[in-house]
Amino acid sequence: MNTLLELQKPRLVVDADNPLPPGNAIVTRLSFFKTWFLALIGLALLSTLPSLLFDRATGERLLSFFSRYRKGPGHTDIEPAVSGVKTRYRALGLARFAVLVWVLRLSEELNTGPFVTFGMMFATYLITVLIARKIMGRLVRPRRSKPLSPTNIAWLGAGLLGSLLVFTSALWLFDIGASLAGGGILPEGPSWVASRWGVALQFLAASLFFLAFTPLALARRMVSRRQRKEPWNPQQAPVLFLRSFVDDKIRMRSHGLDRAGLVDQLALRRWERFEEVAAVSLSKYGPVLAASTPGERLPPGLGATRIEFSHEDWETRIYELMESSIFIAVTLGRSENLVLEMNRIRDLGYLHKTVFLIPPVKKAERRRRLAVLAQTLALSWRSLDTRGAGRTVVAVCLPLGSSEPIVVTSRGPDDLSYDEAIAVCADALRRAGDRLDEEFVFSPDIKVNPDDANGVSVPPLAEVVGVGRSKPPRTWKRNPWVWNAILQVCLISIAVPYLNGDPLGSGLARSSIEIAQGYSVTEVAGQEGDIAWTILNGSRIARADFLQRTLTSVGNLPVPISTAAVRDGVLFYVSTPTGKVGAWKLESQELLWQQELGLGVRSLAFDGNSLLVTSPATGEIVALGIEDGRTIRRSSVGGAVWDLTVSEASIIAAIPDRGEVAYLDRKDLSVTSTMKSVASPSRVIIWNGLPLVHSQVTHQLVPADQKVGSPTIWTKRPMAEIATDGNTLVVEGVEQISAFAPDGLVRRFLTEGNQGTGLSVRDGVVVVADGQSLVQFKAKQR
Repeated sequence: MNTLLELQKPRLVVDADNPLPPGNAIVTRLSFFKTWFLALIGLALLSTLPSLLFDRATGERLLSFFSRYRKGPGHTDIEPAVSGVKTRYRALGLARFAVLVWVLRLSEELNTGPFVTFGMMFATYLITVLIARKIMGRLVRPRRSKPLSPTNIAWLGAGLLGSLLVFTSALWLFDIGASLAGGGILPEGPSWVASRWGVALQFLAASLFFLAFTPLALARRMVSRRQRKEPWNPQQAPVLFLRSFVDDKIRMRSHGLDRAGLVDQLALRRWERFEEVAAVSLSKYGPVLAASTPGERLPPGLGATRIEFSHEDWETRIYELMESSIFIAVTLGRSENLVLEMNRIRDLGYLHKTVFLIPPVKKAERRRRLAVLAQTLALSWRSLDTRGAGRTVVAVCLPLGSSEPIVVTSRGPDDLSYDEAIAVCADALRRAGDRLDEEFVFSPDIKVNPDDANGVSVPPLAEVVGVGRSKPPRTWKRNPWVWNAILQVCLISIAVPYLNGDPLGSGLARSSIEIAQGYSVTEVAGQEGDIAWTILNGSRIARADFLQRTLTSVGNLPVPISTAAVRDGVLFYVSTPTGKVGAWKLESQELLWQQELGLGVRSLAFDGNSLLVTSPATGEIVALGIEDGRTIRRSSVGGAVWDLTVSEASIIAAIPDRGEVAYLDRKDLSVTSTMKSVASPSRVIIWNGLPLVHSQVTHQLVPADQKVGSPTIWTKRPMAEIATDGNTLVVEGVEQISAFAPDGLVRRFLTEGNQGTGLSVRDGVVVVADGQSLVQFKAKQR
């Protein structure tokens, strides 16, 4: 792993004397950021799918629009207030999105790099989150029942540090995986092996992303475990939270992400336990206390503060808390013990400070729980029935001196509805207590709204479940971590290789021309706009028009072609088996000249009005006149010269038998210097002013000087296709063509995996022979 990191830092060196032209830089950068910005938006939208599919409140809200609203006796509809809060959330979300887009455009104007841009985006996101929390008034600090001790603070600090380390490690692995999948950097191996390892690392990194929150969550649970044995502060009037223990795992979608802490919001916790939602709203009135679940080793890290009671005194302690609490919140259930507690609340006269919350379980289960409430408190079913009214009951309270209960309704049992319902009930209970000085006890003898059979559905059976018989809700399919992890791990791991190749929102156009059976492309000689000149079956010249999608034969050469290049409407070719070099006029389809230089001649390059050809057999470089093919001069380099290229200062030649690179004077072809290079260098090219050599032994493309820390590109095979137009470097891979821009950005052009018989690039436009197709990749018009 360390070796891989060293090899990819930097991926490729950019020559400061040959920067990327401003126009190209802007297009490349816009394509890069557009791809990732669209990808992030897509991931955010897709991450809401589990919520939309499994959130009951969302489904009930949609169905409620098909029902006519019918207000029942004593009903308080909070839907207008909830809709207003949701509208403000949406407006703030759109404003934050607009600010992020503006910052992204600003980074384009400033031409910042990827890391600086992502840093600006993250800082902007953090600032907009804090502003949104301030605007929504959610910075009310919850009242703690117990202060945090130094040990507990240390636990939380360690948990936060652990989460940051896991998250950073995930980013690190993700970056390595993206680099491997993008270009392939694997010592002593081909690029397709590195690509598969890159995808595997992306799977691992995506999995770590969803484990990053685990250390902090564990630390919170450890703090909660320590606090349940510590004495709570009796000077603060608490809020007693009673519930069936089996309801502790009920989860619901969170619309108000600012309800939780800042770290939770940045981690995009879209689902919360029902207890957490209720506890945050209740904490505005006092510290929220709840009895610890028997046998629970690690209590939840968020929600009500757990208090541990002994088996002998738990009833006495609960009654003491009932008396001293400012409010009693009951998660309505059907368990025998909870019904017993409800009876005691009624008998002790504490109904005037009790709020009954109906949790977001199945609709039929909610009706059964309301039936138990009606039977226990002798309430009229008519006041609790909302079937066919387009509303659902989320809370019930009985203010002191009131002749009927307050039934709070909403379109669906979502978190914002519970926030508003708790506020409505708390306000009603407190105002009623302020109006009356004498104590009022709500008893079963008081009849509230006798049932009227007209327009009231038949109440379900008020069935109380015995001790130990309550079934916990099935939460695995409603657990956001399960579905978000499955969805996003698969999505990220599959999408990122495509993002590296830039097909999503990339601005790249792909055009292909099918080749008839019996023909195959053996060389792509060059390009002129949307026209590419190719060699079919070794000797037939064909004109490929990507606008018309046609491939037309324009002549047949007398010898098999090994290498060819097009310049000023003339195709120059080298035939290694026959040792001949020639020129073919494309327009008139005639042979201009042909010379025989001896078997084994290989590559060609242009130097002004000269055509340079290498002859490994004689160890010479031969300069021919472009117009007539006459020999201008010859120069011996002292080895089997295999390939050459021309730079501004000199001619650079690869000598594989000596493992050297030779520099020659452009005037007289004399050798000015030589240097050791990779083993058996077979290709030499100039990319962005930097000489690169390719080894057919080690499958690597490296700078010619081979300095310590030089970047390396590992190729598919010994004689891999490599092409460059000076700005863009294109390298053959398996199932992809990797294109390297001067700024280090890697694009991957996906193919059918049969390329390798022809590759060309000009002005950033790539043409590749791919099986029975000729494919062109170029930037779309903007």
